[in-house]
Order: sequence, then structure tokens, then C-alpha cells
Amino acid sequence: MSDLTGKRIVVTGGTRGVGLETVRLLAQQVAQVAFTGRTAQAVERALDQLGHPANVTGHACDVRDTAAMAAVIAEGCDVLVNNAALGGGFATLHETPPDEIAECIEVNLIAAIQTAQLAITRMLESGGGTIINISSGLAMRAFPRMGNYCITKAGLNMATRAIDVEYRDSGIRTFGFQPGVVDTDMQAGLQNSGLPREMLPPADKMLPPEDPAQVIAFLCTSGADPFIGQELAIYSPELQDAMGVSGKWVY
Repeated sequence: MSDLTGKRIVVTGGTRGVGLETVRLLAQQVAQVAFTGRTAQAVERALDQLGHPANVTGHACDVRDTAAMAAVIAEGCDVLVNNAALGGGFATLHETPPDEIAECIEVNLIAAIQTAQLAITRMLESGGGTIINISSGLAMRAFPRMGNYCITKAGLNMATRAIDVEYRDSGIRTFGFQPGVVDTDMQAGLQNSGLPREMLPPADKMLPPEDPAQVIAFLCTSGADPFIGQELAIYSPELQDAMGVSGKWVY
């Protein structure tokens, strides 16, 4: 029996890419998984891809809608996977419209923090839980034409640290996770951004979305306890050693 059996897990942005594969893997481990997507069509398409398992529910809501997210969290939240994000428009900072910058901050940072607040309140009532903030290597370094995305992920990195400092002693485990270079729509947009090819990750270095999903599932378990409060990259040798997959992901 998986130690996730019966756990109620909320995954934001679970209709495609890493989010969808995370929902799939957690559901296979017999967790009760609720995921969000921005449209009913996207949610239904994801459920079709998953095969409509009985232990998975989809919710069409914008993560910026605090009332809607509160309703999702109210159904139960032992684990929150804060995954929903926008990649930005792949323009230099001065060419990025102010409304695009604001939207990126609203989705990637403000909504993620507000959702974490809702989850923390629930977890304090139930005696603890886990929050996994999906970060990025670009939280640690700037990258051309992705300035607004880098800024928001850097903020989320600090949010992870702040949550850990305030709530670890109350039984809330918090992690930041950098999935690496993953074959997703955002990576495809970067590849077509007009940047010189030598600046872009080579195609043979891209990971399938199910690989970071494996790490997210591991972080939900007690095996990840030595890493509580940390910002972790999928390429971390220590993390891979703990998972029993030493050397699997290298960049």
C-alpha cells in the first residue's frame, strides 16, 4: 500500500504537462486527487486523458479566483502542489506590456501564495500537511526574454522559505521544486523565441513530464523529510540518491 493512499492532494494547473502527469501518478498511488484548470474544456480533456479514474476530480477555475480555490481546498488538502503558472511572452523586459507583467505576477506568485494560505489554514486544523511549490532554475538566474517569469519564480522561492520558517513546527512540510528542462508548451515557446540556438537547451536534454512528476510524488512522502524547506532541482545528486535513482537525470 502506498503511503499516499487516501491522502487528499490538490494540484493546480493539472490539465497538461508536468501537472497532468503528476495527477496521473498520484492517482495511481491511490491518493484522492483534485486538480484545477482554467477552462471546463481543458479539465474535461485532461479527465479523458486520465481515463476518468474514480479518485480524481477536476475543477474549472482560475487560480486567481480565491473563492473558487477555497472551495477546492475545503474538500480536503493534505498536500498542495502549487503548479499553475504562466511562462511569459518571451520578450525583453522593456518590450513586455505592463498587463502581461501584472498577469504573470498575479498567477505565478500572488495566486500561488493565496492558495498556499488557504492550504495552510486547512493543514493547521488537521495537524499538518505538505506544500510543494513548483519553481524553476530561473528562480536562481536571469534568462533573456523571460524576465517576468524569472522574477515571479524568484519570489516563489522566497515564499517557500517563509512558509517553512513559520509553519514547519506546526507539521507543515514545504518544498520548492525545479523540474528541469521539460518537454512542455513553455519550452516549445522558448525554442521558437528567436534566441540564438546556442543559448537554448538542446533537444536531447529535455525530460518528459512524467520524470518531474516522479519527484513530486516522492516529495509527498516521508522519504523526502531530509529536504524539508529546501529548493530542490531534479538534477540534485542527493535528491536522486534518496529516491534510489542515482544518476538518472543529468544536465
